[in-house]
Amino acid sequence: MLGRWHGMNGQGFAISESSDPKAMYRWHAQWADLLPLTVTPCLEDGDAGEVMASLPKR
Repeated sequence: MLGRWHGMNGQGFAISESSDPKAMYRWHAQWADLLPLTVTPCLEDGDAGEVMASLPKR
């Protein structure tokens, strides 16, 4: 867990980091019965740029 933030609208979000997808799934599963959670995998700009550059041009 890198941090948690709470909005004035009652919603919040957390940022977590892991190289183990099973650990992230386990963390999500432990809270899923108490909170509606959405997990969104993310990449840093440089890594995302490499992926985008490798895609065929449209």
